[in-house]
Formats: sequence, structure tokens, C-alpha cells
Amino acid sequence: MSDATPLVDETYEGGVTRIDSGLYRPGAAACYLLVRDGEAAFVETGVQRSVPRMLASLERQGLRPEDVRWVIITHVHLDHAGGAGALMKHCPNAKLVTHPKGARHMVDPMRLVEGTEAVYGKSQSLALHGVTIPVPSERVEEAPDGHTLRLGNSTLTTLETWGHARHHMAILDEDQQTLYTGDAFGISYRVYDRGENALIFPSTTPTQFEPEEMMRVIDRVDAMGLRWVHLTHFGRLPYRRALADQLGRGVERMVGFAETAPEEPKARRSHLTEAFEAMLMGDLLAMGISLEQAELRRMLGVDIRLNVQGLEAWLERRAAHAT
Repeated sequence: MSDATPLVDETYEGGVTRIDSGLYRPGAAACYLLVRDGEAAFVETGVQRSVPRMLASLERQGLRPEDVRWVIITHVHLDHAGGAGALMKHCPNAKLVTHPKGARHMVDPMRLVEGTEAVYGKSQSLALHGVTIPVPSERVEEAPDGHTLRLGNSTLTTLETWGHARHHMAILDEDQQTLYTGDAFGISYRVYDRGENALIFPSTTPTQFEPEEMMRVIDRVDAMGLRWVHLTHFGRLPYRRALADQLGRGVERMVGFAETAPEEPKARRSHLTEAFEAMLMGDLLAMGISLEQAELRRMLGVDIRLNVQGLEAWLERRAAHAT
């Protein structure tokens, strides 16, 4: 897949449109538009430059920004929520829905932006995410576990899903037997699909990876009787137990090679990077996909780097708690 690949929306049954947010490369990050009985909701907002694409998708559905009732973010990391403030300016009747632990970061995103800059660097973060605009507090609705939202004649339910972050939630659409998973149920890019087989791996990005919580979420999702999962990274997958099994094994393997990493920071990073790349290469090879290491790093380099940083942060936090 080249950087010149066009950004393409995909429409599913039940009034759902997947919108490519344009982050990193085509097919890397999605937002979703849900339309029910003349009302609209967005799940995820992408980054600032994603907003025009989202509004254009809304227009193609014959709706206006005034018809948007909810803008829902699974968590406040900028690839999921960086465009929230800009989108809310266009949608005067919408409420921004977020986990209670994330609400303050949408009202005052300064610490969120600083944390993102610490991961990416200031100039790269600005180039990737644009300017993060605050959302007025009166337009923010906090959604704890089990919180319900009406959209037309449908009900959406928010579910607390820790493991990737402690301000993470997923959104259940019972009518469609669908869960919008954010990063709680891993990363899976459609470019690597081979028939019914999909590459899926956990997201441990900084700084709140908790493997035990992530395993609980995987089990909870598996018990829900879903028909579909809609991942932010990337797109819709028919739910199968094999996805949960592969994710669970991924968590166990990543914890395993993290626990055997050297203590010296440079050597530890090299060990984690090599081990994670080997895990991905092995999983791809098992699907019949052979990639050169350079191509793997070109396509999955951001995920590799962020997952390694997430494992480093987990090891450092665990060491601090042990002292």
C-alpha cells in the first residue's frame, strides 16, 4: 500500500459508515458515522485534518451537522480524539461523550498534548495531529460503565475497557450486535487479511498498559455474543473466537519478552523491538505472508515503536512499584 492510495469510505448495513481518518497512511485509523432515524453520531474523531472528511461523509448521507447528536471517543489519545474540538465547533447540537477519566483532558487538553509530544516529539506531533481545540465543559457528557445513549430508536451502551488506558471505553450497539472497540481489542489492518484469517495484535502504547486488565477485556468481549467488532485500527471484522485467542496469546508473548528484557535502556529497547518484530513476522508467515524486514518497518513501524514504548513504560512502572 503506497501513501498515494486514496482514502475510501465504506458503508455497512445498519446505517454505519467507516471513514478513513487519513492518519499516518490510508487504512491506518478509522472513524465511524452512525445514522438512525435522522439522527447521527460519530465514534472517534481522528485528528484535526480528519474533520472535513467526516463532515463530507455526513453530507453524503443527506444529513447536516445540526443532525449530529453525539460525538463519542473511546479514549483521549489524539489519534482517536484530536479532532474532537474542531468537529464540535461544526456540530452545534452534539454532546461529546467520553470516559469520566478523560473528560478533563477534552476541556483542557494541555497535558494531553504535552504527553503526546513526549512520545512523538513536538514538531512531529503537530504535523500528525494538528491543533487540539478545547471543548466547553457544558458540552461534555461523562459516560461510566453501562451508560446509555439514545440515537433515534437505537440504544448505544458504553463499556469500561481498561488495559490500553484507564480512560478507555468501548461502545456497544445491541441492535447490530456490534462493538466499537477503540484500542481495547487490538490492532488489525485489512491489507493483511487472507480469507477469514486476520492479523491482530495488542496495543500497548504508552503509558497505561495493564496486561491483566487487557486479558479481562478480551474475555468480556468474547462472552458478548457479537456479530461484528469495529476497530479504530482498522475497520470491521466479523467476530470469531480465533480473534480473542490470537490477542490473548499476543499479550502473553509480549509480557514474556518484556520480562526477559535487559535493564539497560538502549539494550532493552533493542530487545523489545526485535522480539515484537519477530512476533509480527511469524504471525504473518503463518498466514502465508512473507515480508522483508524493511517493508514490515515501513508499514508497521509506528505500531512497533509505540508498542515498544508501552512495554517500556509498563516495565518502569512495575519496577517503581516494587521498590
